[in-house]
Amino acid sequence: MARDTGELEQFFRLDTRAPTAARAKRASANRLGRAVQWGCVRMLGVFPTEDLSAVPYVVVQLAAEQLTVEAGEFAVEAACH
Repeated sequence: MARDTGELEQFFRLDTRAPTAARAKRASANRLGRAVQWGCVRMLGVFPTEDLSAVPYVVVQLAAEQLTVEAGEFAVEAACH
């Protein structure tokens, strides 16, 4: 599933409401996990529930930059699933 960065940004660019909703989560790992799942729903139509470690790093990095958290925080969220 190779996608270019522009196409990924279309689905994973957070709108003005999404960062606020994501920031409502306490831990940065939870905020990042929520943002990635939000993008997955927009792109795929479903939440990734089986293996969050399968989410491409570029997607995690894009969401992390928008939330100003470390992309490595996603590994904490992925380990919880």
